[in-house]
Amino acid sequence: MNHTEVRLIILVDNRGCDGLVEEHGLAVWIEAGGRTILFDTGQGAALSANAAALGCDLGRVDTLVLSHGHYDHSGAVSQVLQHAPSARVCCHPGALVPRYSVKPGEAPRTIAVAEPDREALLSLPAGQLQWIEKPQLLAPGIGISGPIPRRHPLEDTGGPFFLDPAGSRPDPLDDDLALWLDSGSGLIVVTGCCHAGLINTVEHLRAASGIGTVCGIVGGLHLLNASPERQAATCAALREWAPEFVVPCHCTGEEASAVLRAELGERVVPGYAGFILALTAGGAAAPVPAR
Repeated sequence: MNHTEVRLIILVDNRGCDGLVEEHGLAVWIEAGGRTILFDTGQGAALSANAAALGCDLGRVDTLVLSHGHYDHSGAVSQVLQHAPSARVCCHPGALVPRYSVKPGEAPRTIAVAEPDREALLSLPAGQLQWIEKPQLLAPGIGISGPIPRRHPLEDTGGPFFLDPAGSRPDPLDDDLALWLDSGSGLIVVTGCCHAGLINTVEHLRAASGIGTVCGIVGGLHLLNASPERQAATCAALREWAPEFVVPCHCTGEEASAVLRAELGERVVPGYAGFILALTAGGAAAPVPAR
């Protein structure tokens, strides 16, 4: 992989700049190693407009990676496949199961992949939909985690997630995947919601990739409801990994983002739709202003 040509653009996030559509969800455009990868698609209302505003032609997408099967990460799948009908789609088979948010005092709410997007995935020709059930390379220096072992005692799925509307079957979100890039100076880790936990995710990717150094982390970290003990453990791990940058997005939570910034200083830059991360010739990555 040409380490001088890595570019990440956040297309969908809860926050946006310069008039971009804001939406509870995440989508990240990745250009690396001659590939154009879309990581998640948001809920569906923001992707196309923001991609056009940021000069990202969805027709160029050669690989669509779905981090997990929630509506706010898969809502524009059918739109993307209309623009890029030959794009390879990578996700875990568990991404297409029914799933619900069940909270006390509220009616159960479906949060699964919407039916039109599910149908678009299942109607793809044989081989175009690739089930990811173990770590796998997409291209030299670019890989997908596969299922992430849940080893850290403090990390859980972090929400009211169930496989039935009665709330009797907790959803372990075993389909949660992350992406890694070899920056030349360490791993760039891209997460959707990080339901497996950041510590579990990064340690798994270090082992799966064979790259011990962590250059940076971009994506949702799902620390919104994390206990103080879990936040402290996450900060301790980040201090140990010493990444050059951390870009918390989407489900991280403002309080947790503030804690991360207090611990790591200016290396923590909260993400937003329109945020661009470009890899410099020297191998260090830095955010640049949105166009």
